[in-house]
Amino acid sequence: MKISSIVGIIIAVVVAILYYKISTAKALSVIIVAFQYLSRPFVTFPKDHIFTPITHPSAWNGSYLSTHPELWTTSFTEEEQGILTTLVKAYQFTKKPIYELQKSDFPLPDSIIIKIQHWQYELKHGLGFHLARGVPVHQWTIEQSEIFYYAFGHYLGIPGAQDSLGNPLGHVTDIGPSTQIERPYRTHEDIAYHVDGSDVVTLLCIHPAKQGGSSRIISSTTMYNELLKHTKGQEYIRRLYDYVLLFTRKTFGVAKYMNVRPFRMDQLGILRTYYNQDFFARSYRHPNGSLTEFGEKDPFVLEVVDAADAILHTDLQHNCGMKTNLECMKEKLEKQDLQSNPVVELGLEMYVQPGDMQMVSNHYIQHARTEFVDYTDDEIAAAEILPGNVQRTIGRRNLIRLWVSYSNEDMPWNVYLTKQLDLLNIFGSIIEGLIYYR
Repeated sequence: MKISSIVGIIIAVVVAILYYKISTAKALSVIIVAFQYLSRPFVTFPKDHIFTPITHPSAWNGSYLSTHPELWTTSFTEEEQGILTTLVKAYQFTKKPIYELQKSDFPLPDSIIIKIQHWQYELKHGLGFHLARGVPVHQWTIEQSEIFYYAFGHYLGIPGAQDSLGNPLGHVTDIGPSTQIERPYRTHEDIAYHVDGSDVVTLLCIHPAKQGGSSRIISSTTMYNELLKHTKGQEYIRRLYDYVLLFTRKTFGVAKYMNVRPFRMDQLGILRTYYNQDFFARSYRHPNGSLTEFGEKDPFVLEVVDAADAILHTDLQHNCGMKTNLECMKEKLEKQDLQSNPVVELGLEMYVQPGDMQMVSNHYIQHARTEFVDYTDDEIAAAEILPGNVQRTIGRRNLIRLWVSYSNEDMPWNVYLTKQLDLLNIFGSIIEGLIYYR
């Protein structure tokens, strides 16, 4: 047995114990959050296995869902908004730090708990996303919105860190000119389809942009089914169940690449994916188009990645670009009226407004964002504050981001065991990266 395998087993045993106790953790480190998401239960397929389309509820198309928002949207009532405000102010009065807040500090009524249970079901077993509206952020300060959102994370799952500093809450906003290379979500630029490093990512909108910045999501299960329609679909799908090299930018501080399996299917036939439109391709092709050494050794994997990316790129052509939300909705309604045979959009445009809370499962959904333009300082200063509110009617685009992990305690043992076996594979890949991909 290789030394790397032995080390991986030892570490995996330790982490397995931590995972089993995961529901008692206050806030998970960003490494544990990533391992919890990346390790997925799985079955293995024989070489002659014939793959078939997946009929799971997560296999949706945006054209249908865009006309049926009742399937993926709910709202807080005025009474519930008042309860949330009371709870937020009560915790704020204690003067305790936000990150010390526990579920018991924020006792939600049954009406809201029932809604959250429905959202949990949709994220785990349904469409893979949901949009909740009516969080009264216009009546709250930023600190109060953060108190609510961190408390909400404890009800949805286990809130976890998003960076090496251990911050469980982040702000998706344009920080402006910087002397360092910023992660895309801290800029105004468009972001291609991708997943985040957690079971669930949620966004609470404080202010949308003046123009652009629309959120678009697509089902990874639908991408799987579309790829299967290709003349080489069986070969492509089989290859994505195997290892693909991921460009990590030395995410773990040491290795530049690691191997991951984009597709994993469990014993119940549920597909869980990890797909990054950009970082797979960058492992096999330089920005100038020439092949890397890995692309020269395995050109077929680049063909597979390009085929999958073609599906995603084609869908992104339907996004609203720099239009405002109202302009975008009007344009799409006009197209539906004018076209007798409209093109089916795989993705779904989401028009988040203040108080909207978007919840997305990274196992089933990829998300993207269009470029945006903010309001100017003068425009914001001139904006009114409505009676009873503390936020101006407009502001710089700002969404609070929360990463949530699932507990493993309710997972069947046979499924849980294969998840831990996959954790071994992840550790082995990291160790391999340390040795070969520095």
